[in-house]
Amino acid sequence: SMNIKGSIIAEGTSPDVDNVIFTLSLVAGGSPVNMSTTDKEVVIGYKDADQFVNDLTWNIDWIVSKQTPADDLLEEGELAELTVDLSGLTTRLGANTAFNLEIKPPKGAVLNLNRTTPAAIQPVMDLN
Repeated sequence: SMNIKGSIIAEGTSPDVDNVIFTLSLVAGGSPVNMSTTDKEVVIGYKDADQFVNDLTWNIDWIVSKQTPADDLLEEGELAELTVDLSGLTTRLGANTAFNLEIKPPKGAVLNLNRTTPAAIQPVMDLN
């Protein structure tokens, strides 16, 4: 299983949110997770009151890795920053909207991120 480390950040161009960015780590004693964007073992879904999309595009940047260069496995002690692209949603994510991201690894628990966008869309927003 994985968990979130730190803040969940949204990037926006008024009136819409373009990306959601967060950092993942393994839970203590968790099995490594293949984070390859080409193998597509981790699927990220989106839902709000108007829509459900089960396979969003996302990118990964390794913040802390045990290997140089980083391999595709998220292992204990590593941190991976994911950027989830929301620009392709049928109904764009706007202000004052509750939404949910589901990070679904091939094994282990689904990680749910429930957030609401702020009243005004800014270039960078911390989603509490």
